[in-house]
Amino acid sequence: MAITPNSLKSNPRASHASLVKWYISECTDQAQSHKYKQASLLAGELDELYQTSEATCGFEYHHYKPDSHPDYLVYCNAKQFANIEGRKLVPEWWPNVQRDCIEECDLSSAERGLYLPCENWIEFDQGRDGLMMAGIWQMVRSHGEDQTGDWERIISTLESWQSSKGTITCSKTVRHFHQLLGHADQIGIMCGRGSYLKLMKQHLYGSQTDAHIQYLSSITNDSWEHSLELYSTHLKEHGSYLRPATSVDIDLGSDLLLPQIGIELHPQGLLGRALPDLLLSLLDDVFKIDSDQIESVENLLNYLPKGTETRGFLDGSEKMSRKKRVAKLNHIKVIFSPDSHAKLKSYVRLVEQHS
Repeated sequence: MAITPNSLKSNPRASHASLVKWYISECTDQAQSHKYKQASLLAGELDELYQTSEATCGFEYHHYKPDSHPDYLVYCNAKQFANIEGRKLVPEWWPNVQRDCIEECDLSSAERGLYLPCENWIEFDQGRDGLMMAGIWQMVRSHGEDQTGDWERIISTLESWQSSKGTITCSKTVRHFHQLLGHADQIGIMCGRGSYLKLMKQHLYGSQTDAHIQYLSSITNDSWEHSLELYSTHLKEHGSYLRPATSVDIDLGSDLLLPQIGIELHPQGLLGRALPDLLLSLLDDVFKIDSDQIESVENLLNYLPKGTETRGFLDGSEKMSRKKRVAKLNHIKVIFSPDSHAKLKSYVRLVEQHS
């Protein structure tokens, strides 16, 4: 990471706009820079919404569609996120999210058990007229020990956001997920996509990875058996490093899984400029990802910056300040469907900190 002395502005706040601009100018293929135009505009609008000492955002890349625009994601406080004059950013049910999410500073007075935090990933898709909110990846966290009925309370709350009474609490597909894997760590609530729900559960320990394989076996057909055996073998030896996650999409209208099952991999320390050999082996030998998609990820990594750190005195002050920027591959996602080859996504996280 490069460290540069400098004189810093008197208002040392982090900026989504400057972070995205830095990413575009220093770490992307300039021939592809037009794909980030709408994200740059939205990042500037976000800076007008709220001030923060740390800005976190990222991009979702679809390597099976190399000409597509990456989706823009922002990690922020739902209670500070709102519509901008002349532009509708949030859906009509957003006040319900703000009502039910809990600030970290309020946890001391909150009941023990599962809760919905305010800090979440907000996802944007490339629409016809620019970026549009695709949904929220609502996190589920524990405050003390989980209590009986916690999960039922959480999903009942989620139903109230979109007035979809009974569709989640009565879903056999959601219940099957919970029975084998426990409560979801993230729940994707989508905008304008019908009655779809996304569930993600990360598996950090041996017993959890066993449940991960058991769940995948329960929702796939016999053609997966050999791949699951190979994948299971990798997890027994390297599960604590790969940190896998189960990701599924549910059509609540029919109470069925959509025919695309996701496996996320969150290897530790992915700041390098190349995919680790273990990950490459998994993608190539086990998941049979075609070479063009793997090459696309590797090309993306070639353009990631190593990060910057600027230290200096604030204008008109003797106070020392520091500005730090980091870009990293956060995780990759392999998507399986019965009618096509496996598809690959990657997620890049960008962070700007002021202190």
